Amino acid sequence: MKKSLTTQEQITLAKEILQVKNRRERSLKLGEILDREKLSSDSMYELYNTLLTAIRIYGDVIGFDDKDFKEMVLTIFLLEKANEAKTTNVA
Repeated sequence: MKKSLTTQEQITLAKEILQVKNRRERSLKLGEILDREKLSSDSMYELYNTLLTAIRIYGDVIGFDDKDFKEMVLTIFLLEKANEAKTTNVA
């Protein structure tokens, strides 16, 4: 993973994730986006922080809670570890 995101790209991807209403499907969508976009670890966490900001501001309106935060960070962590394992196995 290596791509960096502009602020506008982060917002666009965050909106794509926030449109998914089901928590499980939302995590799958996040994983799909992270894989599709080939993001660097820093960009993954930048996207996560963009999502956190959106959820803090609009969480009540869009129905997000603390479990959503935990599931999203777990998704990012697992994908990062899977990518590290792939890199280690290739080397």
